[in-house]
Amino acid sequence: MKKQRIGLLGGTFDPLHFGHIHLGIEMQETHVLDTIIVCPAASSPLKTTRTPQASNEQRLQMAQLAALDIPGWRVIDWEVKRSGASYTIDTVRALRAEAEKNKEKIELFLLLGEDALGQFDKWKEVEELVRLAPPLIGVRGQREGLPAGIPPSLEEICQKGRTRTRVFEISSTLVRDRLKRKLYCGHLVPPKILDFIYQHQLYFY
Repeated sequence: MKKQRIGLLGGTFDPLHFGHIHLGIEMQETHVLDTIIVCPAASSPLKTTRTPQASNEQRLQMAQLAALDIPGWRVIDWEVKRSGASYTIDTVRALRAEAEKNKEKIELFLLLGEDALGQFDKWKEVEELVRLAPPLIGVRGQREGLPAGIPPSLEEICQKGRTRTRVFEISSTLVRDRLKRKLYCGHLVPPKILDFIYQHQLYFY
């Protein structure tokens, strides 16, 4: 049986935007991944000063709208249905257990933007995490090397996963700020998600 190559794309997705989609598709094509699993987080243990503005269910629905038309993408609700903080290691273990139960062979990769590396060493059981799901890290432009602060134990595997991607500078903070200021966001967010945001009056206040 052929191993399925799977990329796990997690985040609060508040809201999900073209930058997230761009990262996922570039990794999918560059590393020949069969499936991209999008996993909205309930809350990040490292973002204690801000909780997501949209509800868990709303962020899940936006992720589902984004993945609807992209071949090989699926969304799981495991982290938003869990109580408390979201830990990627728990999701990775659950994905591997699911594959084992279904008698499937998988090769799992963790998809990250390079901005996530700043606090990567603080992730729960990070050394076990990268063993179970080696990171593939989107590096924009001509930047070389890894950010300062990556511990020596993670340097080699992070360096190996560095993947140059085209520059696509968007953040959820930028999207929320523009929505609050009633500025156009059709170039930042897929139409179905933007319709959902307007329908539910998210981020305007």
